[in-house]
Amino acid sequence: FFFKQKTAYEIRNCDWSSDVCSSDLLEYTVVAVDDTGKERSVDPQSHTFKVGDSFLVRIRPQDDVFVYVFNEGPTGDRSCLLPSEAEKPPLVKKGEEISLPDDGGYFTFSEPAGEEKLVVVALTEPNDDLRLLTSAVFKSGHSTGAKLTTEQRAAKQQADAGMDSLRQRAAKGVQSRGPVRKLVERAEGIGAGERVTHVEPPRPGEAASYGIAVSAGDPELFLDIPLRSQAPAK
Repeated sequence: FFFKQKTAYEIRNCDWSSDVCSSDLLEYTVVAVDDTGKERSVDPQSHTFKVGDSFLVRIRPQDDVFVYVFNEGPTGDRSCLLPSEAEKPPLVKKGEEISLPDDGGYFTFSEPAGEEKLVVVALTEPNDDLRLLTSAVFKSGHSTGAKLTTEQRAAKQQADAGMDSLRQRAAKGVQSRGPVRKLVERAEGIGAGERVTHVEPPRPGEAASYGIAVSAGDPELFLDIPLRSQAPAK
């Protein structure tokens, strides 16, 4: 678990087939930071950090969206990175950049090493279940593994169900990774109630990845960004 220490594709409302589709596009960059403060962008899908390594994340939506960011650790604990405590989810304007952490510092991997996720959700409207989840996380001491009251536990269960529902809807749709042309190929036959989630990894010479959601209704961009760490060699 960690602790705190170009060309954007213009995919707009379009007629992929006979149905009118909507889309959300979000640019994100995972940046490894060495001991001297030097930054280097990495592809989180293939990069493995070591315990003690530091990093930061930059997010830049290409549409006006409400953004939620969670970390899900190797032991299942969940922390909320955005919104901050007592804040409403920010409506991030097209082209506006968010840097996490937002205090100019870095995240640093600590024990236990393992597989975790940076969960980024971008929605056109605020989500009540995610609001409950952020509240439950903060009231329990920033960790869903902390002791909760009966009321907080019930709110957390409802919020977790909402998060799972978002994830399941994304998983039921078509998911792809690669050049954006693959998205076009898969989205051509999209129908009512269907959705496509696509990730384009950094292209040679570029730093950012792109997450894109296309739906015949309101798009929901749900990204599980992998963050892997391993113990340093002895």
